[in-house]
Amino acid sequence: MASASSDSDFEGFTIDDFEDIYENKSILTWDESDIDISDYSSDKEDFDNESDENDIVNKATWSKITTPNTISDFTENTGPQHNLPPDAQPLDYLFLFLVESFFENVAEETNKYAQHLISVRGRNDPLWQPTNTAEMRAFFTINIMFGVKQLPRLCNYWSPDVRYGDPCISSIMSKTRYSKISQYLHLTDSANAPNKNDLNYDPLYKVRPVINLLVNNYKTVYLPGKNLSVDEAMIGYKGRVHFWQYMPAKPTKWGIKVWEVCES
Repeated sequence: MASASSDSDFEGFTIDDFEDIYENKSILTWDESDIDISDYSSDKEDFDNESDENDIVNKATWSKITTPNTISDFTENTGPQHNLPPDAQPLDYLFLFLVESFFENVAEETNKYAQHLISVRGRNDPLWQPTNTAEMRAFFTINIMFGVKQLPRLCNYWSPDVRYGDPCISSIMSKTRYSKISQYLHLTDSANAPNKNDLNYDPLYKVRPVINLLVNNYKTVYLPGKNLSVDEAMIGYKGRVHFWQYMPAKPTKWGIKVWEVCES
């Protein structure tokens, strides 16, 4: 039996013998044939030699600059890149960025979108008439003036009360016409709207044409100089976009954060 054979293995040993073995920590011994440390020693030596060689190479590489850095002189043609005369009006500068094709495109897309909604609803809009390029320029003029003279409500600009009404705006366009253009205003064809599940979905696709137009014209009309500064700014906005932010340290706390390249 296994138990009997195990007992026979320890015949001839006494308790004192076991205590002596334990004190000498020789209960278990490894056979030298079981472990060969030559491979480990060889690998360690190779690793140490390789590390020493790498240290020598690195020290030789970084200890001395062999070629001086040369910075070429800044010779770019900077500043305004247009032919406007010195006595040009602010409106002339605005039209450098918002060119005639912009208003033509907005008028075309607005008429297209209005016709699309009327056909979907199945009934005509008696207050709507197709717009044109000149009227779109007037529409954007009114929106710019809203920022110059700010009133608490939109209807105040067409109020007969002299304390609120703005005769300049009311003389350009009626309140009903302004509301209708605002209702159907479009910058791009809605039929080409991307799917929100697309990998390259653009959340600004509705205003992408005007963004691309302005960015390209900025690069064409003015070339900045050498000394530039990059900073962040907030565009006040309270609409529904997923990149809407709140930054309490900014004067405009709610809006869209953008990065600006600034030049003195």
